[in-house]
Amino acid sequence: MTNNHKFVWNDSYSVKVPVLDEQHKKFFDIAKHISDLPDNRDYSSFRKSLILTIVELARYALNSLRYEEEFLIKHNCNECEEHCAFHDRFREKVKDLLKRACDEKEDIHKLSDEVSAFAENWITYHIAYVDKKCIDNMIIDKANNF
Repeated sequence: MTNNHKFVWNDSYSVKVPVLDEQHKKFFDIAKHISDLPDNRDYSSFRKSLILTIVELARYALNSLRYEEEFLIKHNCNECEEHCAFHDRFREKVKDLLKRACDEKEDIHKLSDEVSAFAENWITYHIAYVDKKCIDNMIIDKANNF
């Protein structure tokens, strides 16, 4: 049994932009799936499941992060460049994780733990702090310009 309560969406993670919140909820679903993987005992299917889950992280990076970046640009976010750099690091990390997951010499269970920690960090730091701060600052900037 896994302890994945840390991957349950609640309103404290909301950035108060419904479309972004929906995308963040998708990330929570992926993260929960990652934390459920260790229950899979068959090594070969475990590797395949981990690879497929990392591919889902890549899809998230391709679609959701790109949409978020376009949203920030459209709304003239002052922190956009720095924010996009976080997303670029996410993309690079996911590429590295996928490459390593495909390497038969890689300890797949240690890698799974690393992927889970990466997802947890993304939730607790990027979604819960960086995204919220960025959106809050955009709202404050817009209010100050009226």
